[in-house]
Amino acid sequence: MKQILISLLAFIPLMSKADDVNVNGVHYYIKGDEAIAKRLLKGEIRKGALVIDSVVYHSGRAYPVTCIDMGSEEWGLKDSVTSVVIPNSVTEIRGFFRFKELTEVTIPNSVKIIKDAFESCS
Repeated sequence: MKQILISLLAFIPLMSKADDVNVNGVHYYIKGDEAIAKRLLKGEIRKGALVIDSVVYHSGRAYPVTCIDMGSEEWGLKDSVTSVVIPNSVTEIRGFFRFKELTEVTIPNSVKIIKDAFESCS
């Protein structure tokens, strides 16, 4: 019985990875019926505009991107992003850090909550 439980627990991290999707250099986490923009993919060089997708697809299903949760550690590689476009599907921004070259952000009226955002941006 212990061995079966241990075997099942070993698969939990693999199962949670199935809820992640990478689109255009951005890592999204699928949570329920929606997606959360979490971080830029390591090694991706960003210059100019960063466009957050309004919808991402995973296993043949569409998930609206409703939140941007860019913790200071996850979004440490900002390169030369000068502008960010946030789609109308987003209702909450929980962090957006360390974009040293950032000069313009388009925030739609759909965003109702902004918390701990734009620290260490130009």
